[in-house]
Amino acid sequence: MKEADMERSIQDHLTRQREVIKCRLKKLTSKQNEIKSKSSAMRESIVKKYEEMRKVLEEDCRISMSLLEMEEMAVLRALDKLIQTNHAILCDIEVQLNEAMADIHSQPGEMVTMNEERFLRSGPGPFHCSSQVNRFI
Repeated sequence: MKEADMERSIQDHLTRQREVIKCRLKKLTSKQNEIKSKSSAMRESIVKKYEEMRKVLEEDCRISMSLLEMEEMAVLRALDKLIQTNHAILCDIEVQLNEAMADIHSQPGEMVTMNEERFLRSGPGPFHCSSQVNRFI
C-alpha cells in the first residue's frame, strides 16, 4: 500500500500544481486584457492629440499664407506707387531739361560746350517722357 499512497500523493501534488497553473493563467489573461485596454486608450488619446495638433497647424498655415498674400499685395501697391512717382519725377526732369534747352537756344552768343552741342544735335533723345515708361505703371 505504500506504493499506492505514494502514487496518490504524486497525483494530489500534480492536481494542486495544475490548479496553481490554471490560477496563474487566469491572472495573466486578466493582466493581458488590462494592458490591452490601457494601450488602446493610450493609442486613442495619442491619435486624438495628433489630429488636434494637425488641425491647429493647418489653421496656422492658412493664416500664415493669408498674411503672406496680404503682404505681397501691399508690396505690389507700394512698388506701383514708387513707379508712378518715379515716372512723374522723370517727366518733371524732362520738362526742366527741355526748358533749359530752349533757354540755351534762345540765348545766342553764349559759349556752348562740346557736350551741350552733342546733346543739341541728338534731339529729344533719352530724356523724352514717352509711353515706354507708362508700361511699368
